[in-house]
Amino acid sequence: MDFLEVEGQYPVTAVALGEAGNEVFSGGIDNEIKVWDLRMHKVAYTLQGHTDTVTSVAVSPDSQSLLSFSHDGTARTWDIRPFAPENRLLNTFDGAQVGLEKNLIRACWDSEGRKIAAGGGDGTVTVWEAKSGKMLHKLPGHKGTVNDVRISPEGGMVVSGSTDRTMLLGELPR
Repeated sequence: MDFLEVEGQYPVTAVALGEAGNEVFSGGIDNEIKVWDLRMHKVAYTLQGHTDTVTSVAVSPDSQSLLSFSHDGTARTWDIRPFAPENRLLNTFDGAQVGLEKNLIRACWDSEGRKIAAGGGDGTVTVWEAKSGKMLHKLPGHKGTVNDVRISPEGGMVVSGSTDRTMLLGELPR
């Protein structure tokens, strides 16, 4: 097995692979998201806007957008199309506006790219509409920080894992 090592200047806290496999998106403690061109072995461009550590990055199902979460309490969506405008920021959602009381840790898209689920330091999983930021569901249950969250392929269930040593499976009303 061959490995390609790409080294940055700061510790990496989040990664996502582009659909074609020629780009890697990395977030770090420098508050930036770097888009690495794996053919050239260098940073193609940088997404700036977060003011604290980037904790999660996820490519949308259509590979047109990137979702990022940060300890700054915001979620952001970015335009990652090859010939996107220079200002690639699409939306910024404040954690408090989308129902998260503490740090945003991990997030994911649903299979259609219409919903985003997020876990945070308040022990809840919040699901909202990706385009508008409207909160759709807030699911309590964990007694610790939610470390990861995923929406099932058909969109009817969400699973989360927490520092409280539990995994919870919740049903999402349609």
